[in-house]
Amino acid sequence: MYDLPYNVLNKIVHYTDRNEQVALAQLNLELYHVVCSKLYQTIIVVDDDHKISLIGNLSSTLIRISDLATFTGCLNTRNFQFVDKIIINTHSAEASASLVGFFHRLAQLWNMTNHVISFINYDILSLRVSDSLNNYLELNSIQFAEYDDGDCILAQKSRKIQNLRHWFMFHIQDLLVAPASDNLQRLGLYVESNNYQGNADEGYTIEKPNYDNVRRNLSSLLELFLHSALAFVKFLDLIQDLRIPQLQLRRLSITSTHRLRNDAMLNFQQIIRQFNLNNLEELELKVSCARHHECQDLCMVRFFSDWKTYNIIHGYKSNVRKLSLVHHKSLSETVQFKRIVEEQIFDLHFSNIKEIYLNLSNTVRSPGPSLSIDVNKVIDRLTMVPELEALHISSYMSEWIWTPPHHSELLTYLDTLANRCKCHECQMTRASFVKLAELDKAKNYSHKLSFEDTSTRPFSPDSSIDFMRVENYKFLQYVCGIIRLQELIMERNITSSGTMLDMEYMPESQTCEIEPFKTLIQHSCLNEIHELMTSRACQLRKVNFGGIIFCK
Repeated sequence: MYDLPYNVLNKIVHYTDRNEQVALAQLNLELYHVVCSKLYQTIIVVDDDHKISLIGNLSSTLIRISDLATFTGCLNTRNFQFVDKIIINTHSAEASASLVGFFHRLAQLWNMTNHVISFINYDILSLRVSDSLNNYLELNSIQFAEYDDGDCILAQKSRKIQNLRHWFMFHIQDLLVAPASDNLQRLGLYVESNNYQGNADEGYTIEKPNYDNVRRNLSSLLELFLHSALAFVKFLDLIQDLRIPQLQLRRLSITSTHRLRNDAMLNFQQIIRQFNLNNLEELELKVSCARHHECQDLCMVRFFSDWKTYNIIHGYKSNVRKLSLVHHKSLSETVQFKRIVEEQIFDLHFSNIKEIYLNLSNTVRSPGPSLSIDVNKVIDRLTMVPELEALHISSYMSEWIWTPPHHSELLTYLDTLANRCKCHECQMTRASFVKLAELDKAKNYSHKLSFEDTSTRPFSPDSSIDFMRVENYKFLQYVCGIIRLQELIMERNITSSGTMLDMEYMPESQTCEIEPFKTLIQHSCLNEIHELMTSRACQLRKVNFGGIIFCK
């Protein structure tokens, strides 16, 4: 093994689990380098209650937040050089204490090395308390010289922030006083209309804005994430005031809301002047309209139609490969979102699209049959996106099941969801479902039960679940809720500092006890829906029905 080339060593390490990898790292320096490159390359910090998958060959290393202090203590200049990306996927203000200690250790390491990393925190709760790493570094790198008359000037400021590829900021002012950085690739901006930050300070530095640095940083920027409508408005004002030319980005996430206060209505002509939409590789639109009585439910729809018309007139073509559409903080209005999904996303205008992510989860009330997305229309239009490889539909069980594919049987959507398959496995699962629903009713629908409670109870398999019975309907809602919780890491921050463009860094929580019910839903309808989709989109390799995943 000592004389094996690196490509062979990489394969050996790839096909071993984590415990074996640690043992291999102790054999020689070559294996130590290969193993550390794999273990430290991407670190993802998750909550303690996250059910980490037991699959060994993960592309990243997951660390529970309670273990972050231990990991922090183990970091040194030797293993830090293997770190490429650190991602915080917690959701707790209490995590800030561990993060501050982690920030301090990183600052110490950057006293000894200028190793460049990406650091992304999706946890808005901890961000509000401990702030972002780049702001922490700026706040703790300022040294003042004070004179007898009480005046003070900025005497020295280290530039550890330049070792970060990603900056996250709560204020435009932070960007105006930041240094020029050749390593900056991604900027996240989340401006809140209300001051939630415990340590928020609009004027934390006496430095004056340096507009040349702003222009330089934005001119080389590859990724821009405007996580709030106010961030969108303020950023557009900034680049217009500075007369910054059209940004040539690779990834763009915009939050746009049509509302009375802090209006940021989606306007194609305004956006195309500042961003080259057609050259984007990835685009996310977090959109909603609370003033639909004023725009006749057209403001969001018009954006896509104007873009398509613009390209036809000028002979342009969209190069977007990944598209995310999120219904952003809307109480119930889904008319435009429904039209966009059914008529405009799956279109020849996006013929180069490879991945589509759809999220209607922020609608507080279920849309019902009249406003639910019609999966039949989506399936029929899949031929217009021939390059599509991945389709992710969040909360499919809540927002899409009202309109299942047409069948010869006259079934309700609930029967379609659970009663169509007559195989022995599904018959047994339905019987278990009914018994658990009865137990849940006896416990006043507290859901304080084990999915193994039926294992010792005799029952005879029945042909179907009667959803006219309240306990069965409520238990189905409970099961669908658990399925939805598998995507909790993404869902809980999607309206703030999160994004669906980075789903590969948001591991799903594993809930083995509901696997029989997921299989029941697959057999009853999702297998058929998946087959219909793949028959129309030949390149389709992965479909995620909100936690129930099909892969080729």
